[in-house]
Amino acid sequence: MNEEQLEAEIERLNKHCKRMASDLVDIADDHSRLFDENARLKEQVERLIKAGDFMANRLMYQGYHLTIPQWNEAKDKYPRR
Repeated sequence: MNEEQLEAEIERLNKHCKRMASDLVDIADDHSRLFDENARLKEQVERLIKAGDFMANRLMYQGYHLTIPQWNEAKDKYPRR
């Protein structure tokens, strides 16, 4: 390879590295956004489970006692961490 070809190859590799670095920044931004969205959804699930617990307890005292086992079975399908 002559000097001109080497310089062209270096230029091509530099452009490739810049493109990869830009892609990495995009991936990090996506990860951060998804992490935040996941946390928001987990909080929402917890609030909904608490509301469901409250409703199931209220229904039990209104004569719908079979709702408690059904509700507990349904919410146990959601893996909490």
